[in-house]
Amino acid sequence: MNQPTKQLSFRKFLAWAQLLVMVLVAIGLVWAIFQAAKQLAQQPLAWRDFHWWKLGLAIPVSATAVLLGGVMWRVTLSQMGITAGWNLALRAYSASQLGKYVPGKAMVLVVRVAVLQLRAAGMAIGVASCFVETLFWLLVGAEWACVALLVFFPQESLLVALTAACVLLAGFVGSPPILSWLTSRAAGRLPGGWLSPTAPSFSWSYFFVMHVGFSVAWLLQAGGMWLVMSAVAPGDLTRLDIALALAAVTTATIVGFLSMLPGGLGARELVFIPLLATRFTLPHALTIAIFVRLISITGELVLTAIMVFWKRWKPSTTLSDSDS
Repeated sequence: MNQPTKQLSFRKFLAWAQLLVMVLVAIGLVWAIFQAAKQLAQQPLAWRDFHWWKLGLAIPVSATAVLLGGVMWRVTLSQMGITAGWNLALRAYSASQLGKYVPGKAMVLVVRVAVLQLRAAGMAIGVASCFVETLFWLLVGAEWACVALLVFFPQESLLVALTAACVLLAGFVGSPPILSWLTSRAAGRLPGGWLSPTAPSFSWSYFFVMHVGFSVAWLLQAGGMWLVMSAVAPGDLTRLDIALALAAVTTATIVGFLSMLPGGLGARELVFIPLLATRFTLPHALTIAIFVRLISITGELVLTAIMVFWKRWKPSTTLSDSDS
């Protein structure tokens, strides 16, 4: 079998796998909605008792978490030889977050490279930086998810195994020696070579910085999740609920990413609901999952708007001469 035939077969396999995931997710969501509707008929939600101000507060918290992801991507760009202004890098990152709702995941890369106006070798390195940043986002999230699941939801063996596998695989690839070796190998395959004479060498200090930055981002996401939980189901929330928020938001987001569905739509909610149902009624769990999704999208829109207005108020600097 020649190379083009292999690639075509692999694409067909991915297409069928994605279709299967979509069908399974749809079946799961329909079942959850049906069950929630039956419970709602017996005990309607008290919408007037919702703490709407907490839902509003969750938006800037979510936006700040996304902003930190942009900071970590700029750190990665700098590590790989591309110097971009804060305005430019954060605007590219925030705008690309909306691209994840386009099927295929590629739009995230297209938006970032287009906003930075990278060309030739710079384009390839810009794409590579997206993979490195995503790798650490996945690794740190999986670490938090695995710990939270093991401590508070050990019965969820499938999710524990999935997050543990992500930690092992992403941790191996993201370790500085392996990551440096991979980038040096990639440099030899670039048509224009690397931007500098040698490929970047990733250090343990970079590994540590990425862990700290993304840990804060994930904890902010968990904080936003807790705000939504306390807004939709007012009452006496305990420390365990904070752990529940952390376990739910990290695990659900990672599963949504791995599902390859646009924005993890449906897959993320399908993980949210059973985890939240251990603490809340099914209607409350479904409502929390929906609000978390809406707040996440709103936070990304708000952050993108801020970056656009920042550009008009303070024009961004271009990339350094060696970057393109």
